[in-house]
Amino acid sequence: MTGPITFQLGVPECPVDPPIIDHFFQEPESEAYSIRFVPTDELSKEETVFVSVPLESPEGRQIGTCHGELSKLLGGGRSIERIGHGGGGDFTFHLDDGTWRELSDPSFDQTVVRRAYELLQHMAQTAELALRVQLAGGTASEAARPKVVR
Repeated sequence: MTGPITFQLGVPECPVDPPIIDHFFQEPESEAYSIRFVPTDELSKEETVFVSVPLESPEGRQIGTCHGELSKLLGGGRSIERIGHGGGGDFTFHLDDGTWRELSDPSFDQTVVRRAYELLQHMAQTAELALRVQLAGGTASEAARPKVVR
């Protein structure tokens, strides 16, 4: 994947650089988020990569905060159980009552759509950080800790 992907859903050109969420859901039995995303070229040349992020990890808590905000923003009082990238700039949000909402829904105000993109990208960036840390054999809190150079 090279360069930004331009999402157009009535929002004046909304270029989004990878990483980008492709598929997201919470695995209750393993207490983790399962995330497939389009990575940056620096991480992988693969079209998508997968990471499992423990809910109670620093990254899991950040992703959980974004997930909660997306649920409030788009779920109408219901929790989002699953997110799927529907191609182009569209995403489908599967809700806990069995219904779903699409980001292309014309009832969404454009400020809501922009905020949803921001949250989705933050989730993908956090997932990419979690995968980088896992591949390096550490934890994100260790990776983010300032290093003292003498």
